[in-house]
Amino acid sequence: MHIDTDHWDKQDYLAFILLYLAEADGQLEDQELQYIADHLGKEHLDHIRQPASQCNDFQCLEVMRELRPRFYPDQSGLESLKLEMTELCKAGNRFSQFEHEVIEMIAKQL
Repeated sequence: MHIDTDHWDKQDYLAFILLYLAEADGQLEDQELQYIADHLGKEHLDHIRQPASQCNDFQCLEVMRELRPRFYPDQSGLESLKLEMTELCKAGNRFSQFEHEVIEMIAKQL
């Protein structure tokens, strides 16, 4: 499946990653969706929900990997992404070991 990312901006890309992370534990919580919508704008969340739901893990990671140099270049960009992912996990007043490991796994793929 091809995801058309030609018109994505930085907020769309970040929403895609945060949505992927939020779904990683198999439970997409309202608090997580609200955090993404509040942090990036509901329009960005709405824009990427359908493409995100249509790709498997491999495809999602490929999209993340391909677009990172455009929006979050270099090591400082990766650190910024990790911070954004951490903030999402903290939004639910918890930050589990599982979530920490998923963030590290995503970061290694990027």
